[in-house]
Amino acid sequence: KISFEKSHNKTGVGKEMTFKIPAASLSTNEDDRTCSKAESRVSFIYHTTDTLYVKIQNEANSYLETGQVIGSPVINARIGIKENQKLTKPAEMNFKVHDQVKKKLQGAFSPEYHATCVYWKIDESRWSSDGCETITTEKSPSFVQCRSEHLTSFAILLDFDPKVISGDDKRALSLITYIGCSLSILALIITLITIFGYKNQYQ
Repeated sequence: KISFEKSHNKTGVGKEMTFKIPAASLSTNEDDRTCSKAESRVSFIYHTTDTLYVKIQNEANSYLETGQVIGSPVINARIGIKENQKLTKPAEMNFKVHDQVKKKLQGAFSPEYHATCVYWKIDESRWSSDGCETITTEKSPSFVQCRSEHLTSFAILLDFDPKVISGDDKRALSLITYIGCSLSILALIITLITIFGYKNQYQ
């Protein structure tokens, strides 16, 4: 089990995530020539954001249009040198949801969200939840627990709910719409009268 921590100026050290690989999965990897028969080399690459993956994915729709955004660090794990390895027993991860990600969508969407464990599908260059189990079922969690039977790059996808407009806000929007439409129609009528008036004057 390994923990990834982030230092804070005022609060000390905060745990960002933990990653646990069962001992049964740490079998000798024949593809890793640098390890002895009694060893298994486990490597982790920790990304604080998904910037690298966003550039690769090059999504047409931004998070402000879809309401979906990666809301955690991205962790890549492997045993030996192989990508996307299957495990004899599932690995478990516990991610902390980034507070700054929530602020990105503040105002445009509801503060409530659904969290899903996802992994980077290399052959399709996109995030996928297939074969990645989300153990945490509560809504808008601060920490999300995941389980997966393979190793690759993992993160948490936040799906924000559409912002609910109250009855008073709906009435205010309707009133603004009616006033705007009325002013547009009035301006059109004045324009037509002016045009026909000049036309008659020249005739």
